[in-house]
Amino acid sequence: MRIAYVDSSVIVRRYLPGDAGHRDAAELFAEIDTATVSSTLARIEVSGALVRAARHAGIDPSVLLARFEQDIAGGDPLIVSPDQAAVESSALDLVRRHAIRALDALHVAAAVIVLAELVGPGDVAVFVSRDNAQAAAARASGLATG
Repeated sequence: MRIAYVDSSVIVRRYLPGDAGHRDAAELFAEIDTATVSSTLARIEVSGALVRAARHAGIDPSVLLARFEQDIAGGDPLIVSPDQAAVESSALDLVRRHAIRALDALHVAAAVIVLAELVGPGDVAVFVSRDNAQAAAARASGLATG
């Protein structure tokens, strides 16, 4: 099984058909042999991004939000809450070493912890983001990126 920690940037694209990254995101979430996971941060970040995108497009954000909440309820992605103190400590180190944004560092730190807990024998773990700096920090933290 492939376990993909997905950053909010990827999750958002899943719901925005006009976005350049939509197809890749939709394909990732449709892969049968891939389990997607993200932290509780994603629920907040994605909700905000979907509301902004809907308002910009002049549509009711409740449709996008309802679909997102339905997917979360179905575990796609699985939303997890790793040890906050450990995540924050690691994220602080990441922003100081890699000069990445705080929320990006929090996701990388959460991914390191979550994937270490979830990956079993024969599993492949990957961190998926649309942000090159964040992906570089993930690789420097020992994560494969995709």
